[in-house]
Amino acid sequence: MPYDRLVNIFSTQGFPARWDCGTVWRSEPWWGWMHIASDVIIWLCYFAIPIILVVIARKKKDIAFPRVGAVFALFILLCGITHLLDATIFYWPVYRLAGVMKLATAAVSFATVIALFQVLPKALQLRGPIQAEREIAQRTRELKLLTERLSTEVEEKKRALSELRTNQEMLKLAFQDGDIGFYNWDLNAQTVTFGFAEARITGIAEDSGKCSPQDFFNGIPLEHREKVLESVRLAIEENSLYDMRFPFRRPDGCHIWLTARGRVLQDDAGKPQNFIGLNQDVTEQVLKEQDLDSIATTAKSASQQKSRFIAQVSHEIRTPLAAMLGCLDSILQTIDRGEMRDTLSIVRSQGELLRVLVNDVIDLSKIEAGKLSYEPNTMEIASVFADICSLMNPLAQEKGIALQWQPESKLPSTIFCDSNRLKQVFVNLIGNAIKFTDRGMVTIVPKVLWNNEHDCSLVIEVRDTGAGIPKDKLGIVFDEFEQVSDERSGAGLGLAICKRLVTMMGGVISVRSELGIGSAFTVKIPLEDVTPDQLVSIDSIISNVDQDRPLGPNFTEKLNLRVLAAEDTRAIQFVLRRMVGTLVNDLTIVANGKQAVDQVMEAEASSMPYDLVLMDIQMPLVDGIEATRQLRREGFNKPIIALTAGAIETEKQACIVAGCTHFLPKPIDLRELKRLMISISNAD
Repeated sequence: MPYDRLVNIFSTQGFPARWDCGTVWRSEPWWGWMHIASDVIIWLCYFAIPIILVVIARKKKDIAFPRVGAVFALFILLCGITHLLDATIFYWPVYRLAGVMKLATAAVSFATVIALFQVLPKALQLRGPIQAEREIAQRTRELKLLTERLSTEVEEKKRALSELRTNQEMLKLAFQDGDIGFYNWDLNAQTVTFGFAEARITGIAEDSGKCSPQDFFNGIPLEHREKVLESVRLAIEENSLYDMRFPFRRPDGCHIWLTARGRVLQDDAGKPQNFIGLNQDVTEQVLKEQDLDSIATTAKSASQQKSRFIAQVSHEIRTPLAAMLGCLDSILQTIDRGEMRDTLSIVRSQGELLRVLVNDVIDLSKIEAGKLSYEPNTMEIASVFADICSLMNPLAQEKGIALQWQPESKLPSTIFCDSNRLKQVFVNLIGNAIKFTDRGMVTIVPKVLWNNEHDCSLVIEVRDTGAGIPKDKLGIVFDEFEQVSDERSGAGLGLAICKRLVTMMGGVISVRSELGIGSAFTVKIPLEDVTPDQLVSIDSIISNVDQDRPLGPNFTEKLNLRVLAAEDTRAIQFVLRRMVGTLVNDLTIVANGKQAVDQVMEAEASSMPYDLVLMDIQMPLVDGIEATRQLRREGFNKPIIALTAGAIETEKQACIVAGCTHFLPKPIDLRELKRLMISISNAD
């Protein structure tokens, strides 16, 4: 029976106690007691281990206690019982029970091994102490870095908050000191919140800080309110920037000026929600601007008066100067040589200098007033410089020097420039060169200078073989009212005007000189859209057509022209009779514009009409411009040459608009007048 077998397990029959197994145990009992003590101690420890595990499992319910733990605890307990039985066998030889316990221990050991194999993969994944230390060290470093970063961010945040507070205070001070106020208009509630400065500036909502939009708009005068409201509407509906300046009337009656800026803030759906902005008190600025406008108006009026004064003075100077030079030319025609002719020639040359001075003063006043016209157009280089040389060649021949054209490269056939201003520059430069050269030649040297394949300039030098300019004077040669030497007399305006004109063309002018050798003035003008294949050879432009003295004593040929001259100054009438009367078959002189119209129309009705009218502009009864208009209205279609001492651009334009075909300033250039009359005669 199972019970009998169980009892048999505890039977000691057939087994002696271990003390009785051999003689050594009795002779050397310490070996036995060592076994007994060791087994008891092992049993106590093995018994304590599962108790500790059970206590831990019960007390620390948050710690997982897997099945392998229970099997391991049972295995330890059975091992301890086995050792206890080994100690008991020394006195109670229950070998059968010990065998059963060892069998049970073997079974539980096998189960423990199976359980450990099941948890082995997970156990292998567990960190070892070294790996754990490394990970802990790594995490510690990361934590340290994170702590440092957080500390830095905290410091930066503190610094940012400090700067923000500082900026807020500075902004507050700026708003207060700069008279700038902030407002926030709630477009849904239709209320406006004013900052302290805004309330102080406008005088509105100083107690509550809030008002309605209408309270503010009512302070804007009616003549400005609609414009402001329209700008506000556009800012709200089109989300555009609001920027206005307008007058404002405070509730206390004080009038100020505000500059307003603002914009609309939208909600997530894109609907206008708030209108925020700034109002700045600019009353002081507006008052200063009004003062400046008043000063500018006064200055403009003064400038206009100055221009009228210069025009009037130039007219008053030109008129007697024209008569004086005309009389001198008339006398010089009758004197071949001798001391008297030399004396009169000097007087005439000084009169010519006076004429140049008057022209320079007028041009300089135009430049300073910004009224000097510059009208670029496509012009032919050969034609323009042919005209210049045709005009200057007689002056060169008169001094016994040569005027030469020597290009150093091919040139563009046309350039985009104001031909009249270009002529003015080079007439001045060539005239100076001729004036200060007593022997040798004056040479015009044009060339194209390439900076790269797409960028080039037209460079034109005027070289002379005169006395030259001292090196210490080269720096002031283009300054106004500067004379570089006693020999180079004059007001010092011509080169200053040349520099201004060249600057208007986008170019530069320079000079180099050597005493006793000569001088070279260089004008450099940028060219646009010019390629090398567009350049042509322009080798000769100077002709000998004008080499004779057109008004010299040997001139006897008369032009087949019938001319009427309208001139109120008796001295000019005298000059016209002496000079023009010798050039044409028939000359009639009248004293005002009314007589000129009557005389011309009578001649038109007869069989002897006039071929040319010389019309002075400033005359009594009817001036030259009105007389020209009347003649054109009446159908007179022959040339009318305007003669005026007021050689300003506006007067020239008025003459052209009225119907004049040509314009000659006084003192009259008789060579130019002769050229015009020859062309009119040939046209007929």
